[in-house]
Amino acid sequence: PPSGYTTDVTRTLDEDDPVWARYHAAALALADDDQDGAIRLLREIRARHPEHPAAAQAGQLLDRLGASERRPSRSGERRTGLARAELVVTQTAHGAASAALVCGIAECDGVRAWTMTTLLGAGVGLGVSAALSRDGVTPGQTVLYDSAARWGAYNGWLLASALGVTWRETSFGDVEGRYEAHLASLLLGELVGLGTALAVDLRLGPSAGDVGLMDSMQNLTSVTYLLVASAIGDLSALDQKWQRQLFFGGLLVANGAALTVGALLTRRVELTRGRAMLLDLGLATGVGLGLGVVALAQGEDASRGPLLGAAALGGLGGFAFSWWLTRRFDGRDDRAEVGEPGTVRFGFAPTQGGGLARIDVGLR
Repeated sequence: PPSGYTTDVTRTLDEDDPVWARYHAAALALADDDQDGAIRLLREIRARHPEHPAAAQAGQLLDRLGASERRPSRSGERRTGLARAELVVTQTAHGAASAALVCGIAECDGVRAWTMTTLLGAGVGLGVSAALSRDGVTPGQTVLYDSAARWGAYNGWLLASALGVTWRETSFGDVEGRYEAHLASLLLGELVGLGTALAVDLRLGPSAGDVGLMDSMQNLTSVTYLLVASAIGDLSALDQKWQRQLFFGGLLVANGAALTVGALLTRRVELTRGRAMLLDLGLATGVGLGLGVVALAQGEDASRGPLLGAAALGGLGGFAFSWWLTRRFDGRDDRAEVGEPGTVRFGFAPTQGGGLARIDVGLR
């Protein structure tokens, strides 16, 4: 072992202890010249299990590798300038969008009012996010707050729609939307989402991969639910208030179930953000292939039901296939030990009258 660092892995490793097993995986990663993977695992041990005997050993090894931090994050991830920049940019955009929602609720009159309100919101978002992140943020924190704002607004609107707040029946029996209620539900949902993200960050500190997995699961349920519902019936025919409440309530329950399943999976499967993005790519590709196959088979006679049903099946298949294909992408999943990470390369070459896009995914 290196000078000043002593440990007997074979003596201290307990195969029934997941913390020592993780420490052993870090040692194997170092032996395999995967220093980044080893550092990540060692930081997770020290951050999540500070009282465990392996934490002291992990700290010693991090010192020898020159990767020790005075303030280890709860997720074990390193605070980076890129993560802070991404957070500030995204929250600036969210601030501008929130201000636009406020202006819509207040019925701002004129281009100047809209412009000034939106710029003010962007400034608030920029200032608050920059001030609160001055000590640095991890990629997991960035993805958590950005995703919580987006899904909070979406699920907040679904909740209001399921409760019938955003719709009302006219005296003629028709159903019409309530403009201010739609905007208010989006705004309140975003604020609740950010508050929830703060609580989760302080208590759990999920990694970027954890948040990415839950994000992907919600994408899967939302896309599948909408496609299946559209294949079964015409959504434009939901002309009764109770029908719309039932439809949006079902979508809200599906998203909640997906979020719960994703949270449970993070305790068994460790993903990176890159793999989660490839799961989303597999979902989108599967939907496109499902649509394309039926459209080519039926031609101009293609009907809505088979077309959208095939798209839903294609999306599920694409997501499942991507999960299997990327099982060794980051070198750590429910069956793989730490190894060489996968690589993703994008390329674009102009051609006469167009261009050729290419994506290469390197897997072990």
